[in-house]
Amino acid sequence: SFRDNEVLNQNSVQNLTPWVPLHAGGAHIDDGDLYNFLAAAASGMTCPYTLIEALKTPGMSTAWLAKMLHHADRLRQLFLGDFYSLGNEGGWAAWQCADGDSGAVMALRHDAGGDGERRFAPRGVDPARSYLLEDLDGGVREIPGRELAEFRVRFDRPHSAGLWYYRPR
Repeated sequence: SFRDNEVLNQNSVQNLTPWVPLHAGGAHIDDGDLYNFLAAAASGMTCPYTLIEALKTPGMSTAWLAKMLHHADRLRQLFLGDFYSLGNEGGWAAWQCADGDSGAVMALRHDAGGDGERRFAPRGVDPARSYLLEDLDGGVREIPGRELAEFRVRFDRPHSAGLWYYRPR
């Protein structure tokens, strides 16, 4: 079914983006399902008819949906810059979109996601600099470049995802 295409979307993003910069994955919208949403985020994104149905669903958070569409738009710009796969093994997938010395890192732990922690090595990070790291909720913290260069991601459960924006301090 369409809902089972998260890994297919991730493979499309990781393997098409370097060759076909303008493409789209399809996201099935379930309230709060960050994993499914980020699995389909690319330079374009399609939300099937279920978007309309989702908005009619009792309890559906339109605030969450608006926040995710804001991030999809912000990512769209970054996907037009440099794209790097940071790995797709052991039940995890991760990639980086960079525009000069700023960008974003996305990580996804699959349903059969192995252990709960991975380290990824984003490209173009200067270990001697400080960076501002912004999470999905807009929280910003300063981290040393050496920490960003060996970015540690921890998810306590499978079917988890995260998105972090970074920029030099």
